[in-house]
Amino acid sequence: MVVLGDKIQHTLTPNEGIAVVKIKSDNFLPTSGRHAIRVDSIPSRINTKADFYLTDKEEIFKNLKVAGIPAVWVPASLSHLEEGDIIRVSSGDNHLRVLTKKSHRQNSFLLTERCNNWCIMCSQPPRDIDDSYIVHDVMEAIKLIDPETREIGFTGGEPTLVGDNFFRLIQATKNYLPRTALHILSNGRNFAKEPLAQRVGEIAHHDLMIGIPIYADNASDHNYV
Repeated sequence: MVVLGDKIQHTLTPNEGIAVVKIKSDNFLPTSGRHAIRVDSIPSRINTKADFYLTDKEEIFKNLKVAGIPAVWVPASLSHLEEGDIIRVSSGDNHLRVLTKKSHRQNSFLLTERCNNWCIMCSQPPRDIDDSYIVHDVMEAIKLIDPETREIGFTGGEPTLVGDNFFRLIQATKNYLPRTALHILSNGRNFAKEPLAQRVGEIAHHDLMIGIPIYADNASDHNYV
């Protein structure tokens, strides 16, 4: 299920809303994209191009707060955050969620909790909710992922249920990650619709695999599951 993430303290204003940022550990930021700088000591020079500074040290956070510098203080459960990780910070409800870990060989994005199956062993039963905000978060994260990343995944729920955004996300991975494989977990039902399958094919992604589970060697047992 979609989790809110870990509770944080911050000096961001609630109306700043959602920020999907990539963590850096120095002041040298790329010219594009949104970034947070992780610090273990008081920075000698403030980089105003950073969205905020990130620390798990209470004293540093207090000093940044007094200086009026945008800052986020993460709990010990998030002390593992490091350069290259991509996070989602919600200033409205004070939560931080890790979207990708650079040190992991594989990172998967849940695109939706909705599904058109109800498998008997499913660890995440479908929910009829509007979770369309997830697509925006994933799209922003794709723009920040290291282009040398070996593989990423799309899962759910059923990823094809996000409609036209399904094709937009595949296209984005092709454009921003030309050397990264994309593995999509799907129940396969919507691929019986020729227009959907054709649109995926027309994107001509360089390395795309769609994993469709088969639960039996006969239709009745498979459909029962």
